This record gives sequence, structure tokens and C-alpha cells, in this order.
Amino acid sequence: MTGVLFLLEWLVPALCTFAGIFIVENVRKPILTGFVADRAPSEILVLIISAQALLKTLITAILALVLGICADRFGIGVSIVIVSLFLALLSIIVYLTRKNPAS
Repeated sequence: MTGVLFLLEWLVPALCTFAGIFIVENVRKPILTGFVADRAPSEILVLIISAQALLKTLITAILALVLGICADRFGIGVSIVIVSLFLALLSIIVYLTRKNPAS
């Protein structure tokens, strides 16, 4: 949505949606860490949190590279839309292919 708003040159709404995403991400992070801490054995909790942080860093670095390459070729608005659509498609594929955790 931010990319589309940027393409339409609605800069204030684009900035507000980007800030909203940032706020949600930073509110979600401590909740998820608490969720993991409640369910993981204490002996390996530090390992799990470190692996989670490493994976997030690697994914962020790859997405930043792709975003930069797309921005150089197509512009920032289009590149945000491309990366967002890729992540949405990937999320749908992961959701549809993962096993039901209740089973």
C-alpha cells in the first residue's frame, strides 16, 4: 500500500502507512519474543532467540538488496510494490503448504 500511495504521489499517506507498519512491527516483536520464551526450554532459549535474530537479519539484507536493485531500475514506488507482492505471495504459499500445528 505504501508503494502504491508513493506512486500516486500521495506522500503524506504513504509516510503514515510506512510509519504504521514500523509501529506494528516494533509492538509485535516483544510479544513474539515473550511467546517464544514461554514455550521454549530455558536451556536453549538464547540459541532460539539468536537464531531468530540471525534469520531476520539475513532476510532483511536480501530484501534490501532486491529493493535497491528494483529501485535503481524501476523507481522506489514500483520497487516497494514488487517486494510487497513477492512477500505476500510467499506468505500465501507458506500458509497453504505448512502442516496444521493442531494435528
